[in-house]
Amino acid sequence: MADEAAVRAGDRIFSSPQELAIAVAGTLVCPGDRVCKRVVIDSRLDCRDAVFFALRGENVDGHSFALEAAEKNAAAVVLTRAYLEEHPESVRAISNAACAIVTVDETLAALHRAAVAYRRSHDATRIGVTGSNGKTTTKELVAAVLGTSGTTYYSRGNLNSETGLPLSVFELKAEHQYAVFEMGISKPGEMDQLVSVLEPDAAVITNIGSAHIEFFGDRDTIAREKKMVFSRFTGAQVAFIPAADRYSAFLTERVDARVVYYGPDVTPEFRGFTSLGLRGSELVWRGRTIRLSIPGDHNVSNALAAIAVGLEFGVSEDEIVAGIESVRSLFGRSEVVHGRVTCIRDYYNANPESLDAVLTLADAAEHAGPRVYVIGAMKELGAESHRAHADAVRRTAASRADRIVFFGDEFKPHREAIAELGRRARYLGAFDELVETLEAVLTGGELVLLKGSRGVALERLVEQVPILRANN
Repeated sequence: MADEAAVRAGDRIFSSPQELAIAVAGTLVCPGDRVCKRVVIDSRLDCRDAVFFALRGENVDGHSFALEAAEKNAAAVVLTRAYLEEHPESVRAISNAACAIVTVDETLAALHRAAVAYRRSHDATRIGVTGSNGKTTTKELVAAVLGTSGTTYYSRGNLNSETGLPLSVFELKAEHQYAVFEMGISKPGEMDQLVSVLEPDAAVITNIGSAHIEFFGDRDTIAREKKMVFSRFTGAQVAFIPAADRYSAFLTERVDARVVYYGPDVTPEFRGFTSLGLRGSELVWRGRTIRLSIPGDHNVSNALAAIAVGLEFGVSEDEIVAGIESVRSLFGRSEVVHGRVTCIRDYYNANPESLDAVLTLADAAEHAGPRVYVIGAMKELGAESHRAHADAVRRTAASRADRIVFFGDEFKPHREAIAELGRRARYLGAFDELVETLEAVLTGGELVLLKGSRGVALERLVEQVPILRANN
């Protein structure tokens, strides 16, 4: 996972373990004088001259791997005081490896404090991007637009969480003029943590949907939590808000910032767009045609967000156009791959809104052959899950699919409704059955849609069903 990647930045993060201890409000138990050049939370990675933060996860306690990090030439390890009191032998073993030890009350909070200290030593204008859908695509578009005007950093992969965001901050370098960060939350309270680490100069909200609603309860709570991205604003910052979102007015209330609305109806001199199907869209803005290669009408709004950010920060029209046209689809996000079949891979995440968007895309695609839609279960929907999956069956049944396969436990209660669709559709609960079914059904020339949450890992199909691979 990207959240577990080693992070490098310039020649150093901290000049010494002593400086690290001050930054995290910790105690230097075992001294050291080595420069701390990177931050790591996974001891399997390159730990040489690194600071290893022993984070406690749901299934793994990083303290168990602190000695391994030390033996791999880490400059320092950050542990909790409680752990050190309970495992005094660890002090001896780690110190014998010539590694400094810093103790703190809580290691995740220490990681956040370290990121804040490092971030304050850099002058880049920071832009945070959050929302229920489209965060990563919008981040890429915003970064591409700003990158045409100044040296721009943007967070990679899924470095957007309470661990990922601080790790991403450590990648900032002195030459960066702009820095664009994705800010993802999955439970109440997380946005407050992310904002305290980043303190963005500007923030973009893409939309308010049902992603992770299991942990929030309802959309009103999601809207309140997403709005926390503006909570550290003091009047000098900029809030970019989607005008068409039903929570638009709420997101604007009592925000101490310059508010900029974006969207098809409000972006100045936007004259609409033409869908090019799986080849993307053509946007008309200020009399110019912009080729957006990322397919899906919903991505037009993401491009308009990037235009709004670019205009706010003085990017020229030519640079904005060039930036948007340079962006391509990312892994598992409306990614179109051509081979013996044309495959739309949209399995990075799934919720009712994103399912509807990709079904619209697949239905609108010009394709002469059969259409096969594989719809994987949607995770983290909580009390809305049963209704959402019932709606998914109805919505997909109304699509242009010639064959539909529903996969995952969440569709099991809807087997009767699926059976009523006849031979056109079926429910499968086992992955090997899904593989066998697709190997039998796909002969070449089909349009295949793969859509599902990360929890059902539909990307495995590309590995196990050869016809789904590019150029096969």
